[in-house]
Amino acid sequence: MLIAIFALFIAALAAGLLASCSSSDREQEIIDEGYIHLVTYDASFKVGDEVLEGDFNEITTGAQSKMYVRVADGSLTVAPGYRPSGAGSLDIITIPVLSHYTLVGWERVFYDEDGVETGTEPWDFYSDRVYEDITLRAVWEMNTVLYINAEIDGVDVNLRTLDSTAGSSFLTRLYNTDSAGDYTLRADTITSGMSSFVYDGTTYTSLGFYWKDDEGNRTDLTVENAVYPEDATELTIYAELLEGDFTMVTQDNIGRLSLSSNSHWYLLEDVNVGQAYPEVDNISEHLSARYWSSLDNFNGIIYGNGYTISNVWVKSHCGTINDYRSIFGQINGTIDDVTFENVEFTVFATTMDSIPSTAPLLSVAFLSEEVAEGASVENVTFVNCSISIVNNQVAGSDMFTYRLADNIYWFGDYASSTVTGTIDIVLREDDGIVNR
Repeated sequence: MLIAIFALFIAALAAGLLASCSSSDREQEIIDEGYIHLVTYDASFKVGDEVLEGDFNEITTGAQSKMYVRVADGSLTVAPGYRPSGAGSLDIITIPVLSHYTLVGWERVFYDEDGVETGTEPWDFYSDRVYEDITLRAVWEMNTVLYINAEIDGVDVNLRTLDSTAGSSFLTRLYNTDSAGDYTLRADTITSGMSSFVYDGTTYTSLGFYWKDDEGNRTDLTVENAVYPEDATELTIYAELLEGDFTMVTQDNIGRLSLSSNSHWYLLEDVNVGQAYPEVDNISEHLSARYWSSLDNFNGIIYGNGYTISNVWVKSHCGTINDYRSIFGQINGTIDDVTFENVEFTVFATTMDSIPSTAPLLSVAFLSEEVAEGASVENVTFVNCSISIVNNQVAGSDMFTYRLADNIYWFGDYASSTVTGTIDIVLREDDGIVNR
């Protein structure tokens, strides 16, 4: 049998060469060598009783609609994807792929004298032998299809299409599981492949998924109802989208995040960053402590959703005359509905001329130096926050002079803000802890 299969491989290879060279002489040579029966593989046109529309090459990948080999009388023929020993990377007949369908087998097609199809029967590549020219056709089984849609500007649009399995939960395609194996229906556990979508050139972040009932009413997606119906062939769920590419901020990932000028954060719960000013006089311990760096500009978005960011140490270095220092610098973006709790903003002096008359002037605020026109800062609350001025004196001499904004929160006017709370001012004289 191995010899026969290898002969089939040689015949198939020869047939491939024949197809590429279009040589009728070589075709005749193959027939004369005993490979007299033509086996045609038809991978297109029918799924069950349904005739597929369009050209096979347009709806499949990695396959031609029809390929063939020649075999000797009474021989087996090769199964698509089979590689005889020595064939290397060559596929004699490529396994066809059809979007949203599974290849479940092959069948022999029978025709009458006029070429009209009269019937089919399953083909077994391990036992059925070829005694005449035959056609083998792929048998496809349609997968159930899950459409991920969204409403964008009042229009239903398809963002992604997934194959699913009837009767099973499709949550594993959308969500990770927690350590107990339970699904958590929250955006912070959406897998990376479903965390964002791009539509019409705009990126959207997924906040979760929901159903629409027959009347178009929204129904929350739950573990219990996220099961593909047994009798359905396709199903549609909807993604709740937020325009922009956001990071879903949770306690699990806050330790890996650091504030940047373009941070786009969407808080899903209170987060404890776990940082603090190190109460030591050792330079190396200061340098190794975890902190966020202050910004010159903030162009991103923070949607706090009423949650709290707590226990953050923000460092800023200064040294330029009339310099402004704050956590966010100039705010050009949005900070909305968030509480900062136990956040210390520390300004370090640089080692420079310590003569008071020539020391640089430093302007210090907590949140920002200015909120630019068109930017937004709303519903921000401070709880137990502080500004620390470090090394403002060395051996009794001022290293710089500083001034604080009247309202401490920022220097720029922002009359429409709803900031509450207080900021404490701390003067630290940590000898040896200098700008690094």
